[in-house]
Amino acid sequence: MRKKKLIEEIREYQQGKRTTVPLLVALGMLGIVVPILPGLAFIFLAFLLVFPRQGDAFYQSTLKRFRGIFCVKSKD
Repeated sequence: MRKKKLIEEIREYQQGKRTTVPLLVALGMLGIVVPILPGLAFIFLAFLLVFPRQGDAFYQSTLKRFRGIFCVKSKD
């Protein structure tokens, strides 16, 4: 019984990703054209939904590269 519920929750999550990712990418593309919307942030969120493991590594490398801008201490 619990296994079926887990499988259903995974399918619902996958369906949610399938509708959310294109919306985020579309908002990101619109944000590149319209300067009010943060286009890269929406594209980055879509990237995190599609590739969650690589997203954390990308975030850490971005923090290292732009340490002075973000003023965040890295975990090194």
